[in-house]
Amino acid sequence: MMCQILWLTCIIVPLLSVSLVGGPTDPEVMQKPTGKNQCSITSELSYYVMWFYGLKFLPVVINMVLLFIWSLSQACDLIISTANNNSTINIQQCWYVYPDPKETEWGGWSKFEPTIISVQRLMLLFLVMHYVTISLSFVHRDYLLWKRKIHLNKPYLFTSLFIILVQWAYTIHYEYFDSIENNISISKLSVLTFIIGFISLFLVFIINEVVHWQEIRLNVRYQKRARLDFGTKLGMNSPF
Repeated sequence: MMCQILWLTCIIVPLLSVSLVGGPTDPEVMQKPTGKNQCSITSELSYYVMWFYGLKFLPVVINMVLLFIWSLSQACDLIISTANNNSTINIQQCWYVYPDPKETEWGGWSKFEPTIISVQRLMLLFLVMHYVTISLSFVHRDYLLWKRKIHLNKPYLFTSLFIILVQWAYTIHYEYFDSIENNISISKLSVLTFIIGFISLFLVFIINEVVHWQEIRLNVRYQKRARLDFGTKLGMNSPF
């Protein structure tokens, strides 16, 4: 788990963030009014950050937690069915997602560590794809994705494709070419698990585009108000 967190925070997120810098320069950037310096955290600023940025990640958090619970529940059922054919494993019934709740260490998952690691590896794959999906709304700040194409930012395009391919290769390698004996492979999970994961990607993309659309509208209103304020102050201070 620690390695997966480091992989996300030290490799995936920095690569996606740096690649976003490769976008084309906005020719109208010099005509846009600048914002005021925020010296303190206000309620308006907090609302802006929580709504336009927090809402982009909130569906991912909810979906991934539910998908992880669903996957563990399926893996636990597979362990029970395997235990019925193996006299060395004495497990009668899963307690939600725990194969042996009497065990104090991970609720019995310590006995089946390769299986829970496989499920975590699958969640990491979906989480990386969700991160890439979220980053799509940051490619062009002032335009929706269907109005300005991704290929205008070639560094981001190549980086995101590279990240997804590497993550898929990593998952497939460990599941099919470096498998451990008595491990419940993720390929034995229900197809519904993978369908839910890909549907979640689509829903996150739609939610992000809707939030991005609202963010663009708010920025446009702010720029109009800033121009009006500047014109009013300029007229008041004019000697004519």
